[in-house]
Amino acid sequence: MNRNAFTSTPVAAVNETATAVVLQPTTTVQSFMKTDSMLNLRILLALATMALAAQLNAQLTRYEQTLPGKGSKCQINGTSSIHDWKMETPIIAGAFEADPNALQGAADGKVAATASVRIPVRTLKSYNAKMDEVYKQHMEEAKFKNITYKLKELTAKKGELSSLGDLTVHGVTKPVSIPVKIASAADNMLKISGTTKLKMSDFGVTPPNPKIAGLGEIVTGDEITVEFEWVVVNKK
Repeated sequence: MNRNAFTSTPVAAVNETATAVVLQPTTTVQSFMKTDSMLNLRILLALATMALAAQLNAQLTRYEQTLPGKGSKCQINGTSSIHDWKMETPIIAGAFEADPNALQGAADGKVAATASVRIPVRTLKSYNAKMDEVYKQHMEEAKFKNITYKLKELTAKKGELSSLGDLTVHGVTKPVSIPVKIASAADNMLKISGTTKLKMSDFGVTPPNPKIAGLGEIVTGDEITVEFEWVVVNKK
């Protein structure tokens, strides 16, 4: 028997191998514990965020759309080469959530609130049949049936409120900031009002330029002014 078979591996090498065998499980356990701690921290942060959101939502009062004739109105004002024009609707669907006490004299900063608004395109009317027809064609009403607005942020500054949200018109969504006023009304209602200027072309809508016998081509201005009064009610 070859005696070198038992002595060919140095003692130091054997010791290094043994040490590696001992250290490897320890390193793995430490790595696992570190990963586990990070996971627990993420879970705790997620739970804390959910709890805070639930607490804020619990403090909000929900207001919903009122029936037509209760005061809601959206009006679009525009210009053309022959006269100014307007279209309007009494239908503003959706819901608004906020703490009504926090809306009055709110301190500067963000105000907890949510809002989702929908206006059916077909309900906007000028009460001129030809103009309404041209409007629906350019808005592609058959394809894009609603104008929507989803509130992302409501802020207060020096007693004034400003809303920032996503406005979707003609299938195109743009962030829009609108100064708003929110006032209490009778019978558990709120009236939310505001005015903003927009360009039709920003939403992929080509300003109508119809040709009318005896008048020639009518050029419609790209810029419009949107005014609204949205009356919502807490149905409890």
